Amino acid sequence: MSLEIPGRVKFSTGNGGLLKVIVTSDWSTAEIYLHGAHVTHFQKNGEPPVLFMSQKSRFQQDSPIRGGIPIILPWFGSREGHPAHGFARLQEWELSKASENNGTVKVHFTMPNCPAAAEFPPFAVEFVVTVGQSLTCALLITNESQQNFTFEDCLHTYFQIGDINQISVTGLKGAAYLDQMENFVRKEETNDGIRITCETDRIYLDTESTVEIRDEKLNRRIRIAKSDSRSTVLWNPWIEKSIRMPDFGDDEFHQMVCVESCNVAENKRTLTPGQTSSLRIDLSTAALQFQNVMKSVAQLNPELAASLRESLKQEQVSSETTAAIDEGGLDVVDVLVADEDFDRACDVAEKWDAARQAEREKQSTRKCDQCGSKQLETVPHETLEMVLRCKACGTLMPL
Repeated sequence: MSLEIPGRVKFSTGNGGLLKVIVTSDWSTAEIYLHGAHVTHFQKNGEPPVLFMSQKSRFQQDSPIRGGIPIILPWFGSREGHPAHGFARLQEWELSKASENNGTVKVHFTMPNCPAAAEFPPFAVEFVVTVGQSLTCALLITNESQQNFTFEDCLHTYFQIGDINQISVTGLKGAAYLDQMENFVRKEETNDGIRITCETDRIYLDTESTVEIRDEKLNRRIRIAKSDSRSTVLWNPWIEKSIRMPDFGDDEFHQMVCVESCNVAENKRTLTPGQTSSLRIDLSTAALQFQNVMKSVAQLNPELAASLRESLKQEQVSSETTAAIDEGGLDVVDVLVADEDFDRACDVAEKWDAARQAEREKQSTRKCDQCGSKQLETVPHETLEMVLRCKACGTLMPL
């Protein structure tokens, strides 16, 4: 096909005989099915997949694909007499354009006219996927009518995680949300890092914040930056609902979480004639290698940790951040990342890591005062916070 780019963009027959587009950049690969213009795969070279796909997903013309990035349009949720989450994810889209620039690949998909759209004012939809060091998706909707067009749209993204019990979701503190597990009662998020311990289905309103999934098992952060989106949905089906869903594995809730960027409920959109919206997400990953740096320094040398903590206070780190540090709770790096101060986060992380490495090198030259052995380990003590213990003779020594 003429839109293929050798080594970059190619068509292939996917599951269920459905046609898909395979995209290869210098840094990553992605797969997009024409059925629903559905992104089912994104993976950076040498890393685990970013997107979750159910092993029980149906790949057939009359069913949505379970996992990846479903396009939800023009309504969110159930609607009597109609398929849930709209009809866009059930249509056969067309690849309209493909290009490559300095190793990054961009593909454009358009949704054809369909009978299901007849009850709405005429509108056009384009979905643009950019594959590179990150995955960027933009859903462009244009009102082609002479009247206002009101709708809901959502990129219902399923993320691959190591274990639902070992993740937290940050970036939503202070936002109001509708708790769909309690009949849409309105609440306010009070947690810096949200832990999921049961079936969760929340619509966060009036929030344009970047959200992060901090995955302790896979040792990575997934960063979900967005624009032209006023809502965020957080969803995990947990045990009972997983069992009820025929296209979802009974235990798959352990390896997924949905963080959906959208305009739904009170944040639904209205376009005036000729107006275009552009819901955009950018998905990137980073390692969690500095996750426990502060705690490591404190264990190796409490005095050094106290000194570094004081230096951070002098750098005018917020009172909330220093309080979290003093309580031994959040890592300062994590708090700075949650505040989107990424440059400071990197600087602080490097400082802590350098201190940790220096202290380890220092201790590697120490010997036991009693027997002269270099086989020393750091252990807790009933009167001192941490001490050194000789593995050979058991002698305890101050750090």
